[in-house]
Amino acid sequence: MTDNEFLRKFGSRIKRSLYCWEWTGGRTGNGYGACRVDGKNIGAHIASYVAANGPLAPGMCVMHVCDNPLCVRPDHLEAGTDADNMNDKTRKGRAASGERNGRAKLSEAQVAEIRGLLKKGIAKRVIARTYGVSDTLIRYISVGKNWSEGKPKSPGEEMLCELMTSKGIDGWCREYKFCPDRKWRFDVAFVEKKVAVEVEGGTFSGGRHTRGTGFAADCEKYSTAAVMGWRVLRFTTDQVKSGMALRMLQQAIGRAA
Repeated sequence: MTDNEFLRKFGSRIKRSLYCWEWTGGRTGNGYGACRVDGKNIGAHIASYVAANGPLAPGMCVMHVCDNPLCVRPDHLEAGTDADNMNDKTRKGRAASGERNGRAKLSEAQVAEIRGLLKKGIAKRVIARTYGVSDTLIRYISVGKNWSEGKPKSPGEEMLCELMTSKGIDGWCREYKFCPDRKWRFDVAFVEKKVAVEVEGGTFSGGRHTRGTGFAADCEKYSTAAVMGWRVLRFTTDQVKSGMALRMLQQAIGRAA
């Protein structure tokens, strides 16, 4: 696609007004516009800024002057660091407020944002203040623990998440609700790659797996996941301990073991 073709297609998805130019195409999980550029999904506001001003410098992000996440009007966008963006949120009152004692219900998109900020070295206390949660909750997220409950569901899950963190594997979240109409959740999910992991409590002995309670009831869940295009890997705690689970997961997501 040529630049002119891209701009025509991009422009057809903008609703212009006297103030903001709102994106009418797809959206990300946290309410920003989303579009596809060179085979990659990026924020529509980022695409607009780059088209008007050229590539972003390393480590920079695009901020909204108008505070409207769907706006793609070039003069309503400016470049800044992640720290600038967080300070801007706090200054404008967009950061979550109130004492939540680490029990806040963060969305998967917010957790992904937090993981990205942690990876860039932003201080945990700064992130906690911006999102209105406790320092403890941010520490839980940094090691992959369940951010909605404060602790993981099983030792096997915790062990796998700690292994992934130690190997620098990112792009995942805990307790991901993959089906809007049901309460089904994956223990661990790589949402962009549609790869999920479930850690069972059973072990493999005598040529068979010992099955935990609810195994039969899971059949509908995993069949639905397969129809939706998910690849679900199921491991026992023993397989996590041996390192086999991590090796297979790395192959599934295309990471070198």
